[in-house]
Amino acid sequence: MSVELLKTFFDWAAVVLVGITFIAGAGALITGRILNDRQVSQLRRMDTDLTHAKTDLAKAQKDASEAQAGNTQFGIKLAEAEATTERRETELTIEQRKTAEAQTAETKAQLALEQFMNVLGKSVNSRLIDYKKFASLLRGQPKGSAAIWYEPDSEESHVFAVQLSNALGRGGIGWDVEIKPFPTRRRSDLEDTPQVFETLRRTADLEGMAVAAKDISLSNSQLSALRNAIQHGTGGWGISGLEQFFGDSTLPDKHFVIAVGPHQPNVPLVEFDHPKK
Repeated sequence: MSVELLKTFFDWAAVVLVGITFIAGAGALITGRILNDRQVSQLRRMDTDLTHAKTDLAKAQKDASEAQAGNTQFGIKLAEAEATTERRETELTIEQRKTAEAQTAETKAQLALEQFMNVLGKSVNSRLIDYKKFASLLRGQPKGSAAIWYEPDSEESHVFAVQLSNALGRGGIGWDVEIKPFPTRRRSDLEDTPQVFETLRRTADLEGMAVAAKDISLSNSQLSALRNAIQHGTGGWGISGLEQFFGDSTLPDKHFVIAVGPHQPNVPLVEFDHPKK
């Protein structure tokens, strides 16, 4: 091969190499730009994503802060509501107690009023004996005897004297009982009458009843039982009128003289408890 041919070969080879080099450089430049653009785009996207993430984080933090503040406010309101509820429950309990106390006081007042009206009715109306109570109050006492005197011009005295005779006599507790009216003419020297006859009669006229016995001391349990039976058997509160007792040494033991006069209304004075407001 001649030198000219080799030179021509190398010249073309140089041209080819220069072309290849140019193409490689151009390709590297182009691909570098493409890669750079891609990286820039990726960086921008990452920056955008980071910005969004920061925005979301800031929003989340704000929401969390607002939620915490809301929770705090809710907790305050809840505590206030609980305190209000507790206060109202306390007030309700107090009002319920006051209502219960008022109802109790009203019930007591009503019972007291009913008792008063019952006693008032017994005090004003004719005297009546509760035979069962009368007998129970004399249970266990020895048998005695009684002379019952009543005012002949008083129908109520007569009826009450008959009740006493029935309660004390054979149909009652089994005492020996005689019943008779006071004489129309008042005399203190009548036969078979006790020394205190006129005193008994005058007292019965004024108070409604009087009793004479040989022994009127507190140790005379039979007299005490008779007094309780008469007083409580007619309803208590002085309804019977029996308040005075007289001693007469001429009377036999366990014998009682009972004088029955007109019924004297005895209105009891009662103080009522008013309901609290």
